[in-house]
Amino acid sequence: MAAAGLAVGGLVLFDAFTLPLAALVLIAGASVAGIAAPLLTRRTARRAETRVQAANVALCDDVVDTLAALPDVIAYGAAPDRLTQIGDDDARLALLERRGALASGLGTALSTFAAGATTAVLAVVALGAVHSGRVAAPVAAAVVLAALALFETPAALPDAARAADRGRSAWARLCAIADAAPIVPVRGQRRGDPVAGRHADPGARHDQPAALD
Repeated sequence: MAAAGLAVGGLVLFDAFTLPLAALVLIAGASVAGIAAPLLTRRTARRAETRVQAANVALCDDVVDTLAALPDVIAYGAAPDRLTQIGDDDARLALLERRGALASGLGTALSTFAAGATTAVLAVVALGAVHSGRVAAPVAAAVVLAALALFETPAALPDAARAADRGRSAWARLCAIADAAPIVPVRGQRRGDPVAGRHADPGARHDQPAALD
């Protein structure tokens, strides 16, 4: 991101010395592609990501419960109902995933539109400057082509914003698991002590139950 910021700043300075109007157009386009598009993706995808996580948990729970009780499920003829429930959970998860992909697509579309619109406006400004004799044709071409290449960097920001939200959510779940109290307390430690569970020695020996005579 630092390199991208330096590239944008350098190109803006170049445009400001050659075509001040082109610098303003570039700033506007880069702001839309680099700031507005990721924010749009993050805002629209955050609610969908929360629902996706809940649906994924429900699907996993149903699959695990069905497999754990598979003999009973088959014996009592409940297999079709369980399969229907798992299919419904899977369909709901797929629907929510499509909504999240749509949110990411909106941000990418906005970034692509900003890149195309900015390049088109810069081409018009540069062409007018060439016709008026203010800049040479190679300089005008450099203004347009450099901006077109520059927009390759913010094109990945909408997906990066969505991935960052997913990473934060996963980290929060891992921290919650790590801070939870151990199900089986270690000898010499209190059951409700989460720190003891986190730092328990995996090589510690446990007492074996006495054998029955």
